[in-house]
Amino acid sequence: EIDAPPERVFRALTDPEEMERYIAKQATVELKVGGRYSFGWDSGGPIKILDLVPNELLSYSWQVEREGEVETAVSWELAGSGGKTHLTLVHSGFVDPNAPRSDYGVGWMGFLVWIKSMLESGPGWTRPELRSVDYDGYET
Repeated sequence: EIDAPPERVFRALTDPEEMERYIAKQATVELKVGGRYSFGWDSGGPIKILDLVPNELLSYSWQVEREGEVETAVSWELAGSGGKTHLTLVHSGFVDPNAPRSDYGVGWMGFLVWIKSMLESGPGWTRPELRSVDYDGYET
């Protein structure tokens, strides 16, 4: 649940400048069914909008450049009540139920926390800086 109305949450999901605050690198959004939707990531991600109901639903196709990955779908469902929004994320369409995809759960949980933090904290909020650590404990 996010302490912001559905209109504000929907804008955070569809406005490239807002998206670049918490999830995207160089976002592209053509806000129509069939329109391009991209986070600007080098290794894939969103492709095109599959379904769109302003302030209620955004669904897009998803593909990453990884062996064995198939195109899937990501849906964000918004339900407003009392000036707040219940935001539900569903990533579906996986063919192999045994394929490892724990990275999706961790990644999406992080982005859900960030969009909530961004919307509730206001314009001064900035995305945490991510750093990788190799197996020897050195920052990369």
